[in-house]
Amino acid sequence: MATKEWIFPVSSLNKAKDSIHHSLDHSDVPDFVNLKWENTDLHITINKGSTSTIIFEFELSPHKNEVFMKEKSRKIAFIHKPFTKEVETFIMGVLEKAGAQCSDLA
Repeated sequence: MATKEWIFPVSSLNKAKDSIHHSLDHSDVPDFVNLKWENTDLHITINKGSTSTIIFEFELSPHKNEVFMKEKSRKIAFIHKPFTKEVETFIMGVLEKAGAQCSDLA
């Protein structure tokens, strides 16, 4: 999901978080996937045979009418690399259900 930014049409970080949680509640998240918030960062960890982590950062727009989300870092275990596209597709689906729109960064 590199070079993509997600835009939530909400006025606070908490509203964006709530939208994601609501979307996740209606998604089949595997037991080996853990989501954790650290300040304004969302950490997605996959623990299955090895550990992979993707971190997304969230930022409120200067006009306080949108929340921007973009990938901050990613550490994919060798045994998980064949499933990277599948994980990205799942994450994109959750974000779309949460009301976020994807924008390609230049």
